[in-house]
Amino acid sequence: MAVAVLIPCSVGVIGLIRYFWKKEQCFIALKNKIVELSEQDKNSIGIHTSHEEDIRDIQEKQYKTDIYLKLILDKLEIPYNE
Repeated sequence: MAVAVLIPCSVGVIGLIRYFWKKEQCFIALKNKIVELSEQDKNSIGIHTSHEEDIRDIQEKQYKTDIYLKLILDKLEIPYNE
């Protein structure tokens, strides 16, 4: 009778141990990946700031172009909607 109870219980305990061990390995891999991505992100800070400056320059040029187009339309007396 004891053997009939101990064998299924031992299989269940082994299954639980394997489950928690795999879960721990997953969390360790996740932690390592986060650390790796954080270190790579530190090197790309300068890249993102240069893109912001480029976008700002493009917006300024677009604003000037809009003004020139409105002046041309006014000079030619062509109606336009703002």
